[in-house]
Amino acid sequence: MASLRQIYRPTVNDAFSFFLELNGSELALLKSEVQGPDSLDFDQERCARLAKQLNTDSETVTIVLGTIGYLYSHIHSRTGDVPFDQKLRALVDGFAEGENSNKTDEIVAVLAPLLEKNDTLDNHRKAQRLKVGVLDNAIGFSSFVDVRPMFSDEKTEILGFVPVIQFRIALDQNADSEKSIVFQLDEANLKRLKDAVDAIEKKIATLKASTLFSDYTWR
Repeated sequence: MASLRQIYRPTVNDAFSFFLELNGSELALLKSEVQGPDSLDFDQERCARLAKQLNTDSETVTIVLGTIGYLYSHIHSRTGDVPFDQKLRALVDGFAEGENSNKTDEIVAVLAPLLEKNDTLDNHRKAQRLKVGVLDNAIGFSSFVDVRPMFSDEKTEILGFVPVIQFRIALDQNADSEKSIVFQLDEANLKRLKDAVDAIEKKIATLKASTLFSDYTWR
């Protein structure tokens, strides 16, 4: 199966080429995933699993899911009485380039089952908009442990070492460019951070277990 990872800036047309290489069982799998509970979720473990099943790489899966979401939004966010197949064909005609410009019928046939109206996908998109909101969102975490020597007053001997944690939180691009927050903490404050995360998890679990929300689905 082809990979889009090596392309500098993959386009929708590049994704079309990938879709055309999928066989019947792979297309059925992709449709099942898109219309399933995870829908267009870019979770790393999920993308890695799909990459193995589609014989490609995780980056390509992310691009493919993103393309499906982009096309779905364009088709189903538009008002009017234009039929689904006409909207889809117009999009394919607009994005298809090179050899794919002569394969629009094939591309439409492959994409139609993936882009048909779907309540699960609609609900996933709504939930994602609520999660994103208007504030910057944390999308990545990394850390580095530094060991700093403690010298004597004369600087002639090392009296001990102090571990210091450097922590980085990457934020999404709601602003003009990607941002990140980098800070450091010691072991005592690391424990306080873990305690704060544990408290948050307990609060979420309590909310989900509450009978006040028993008639609702958590996403």
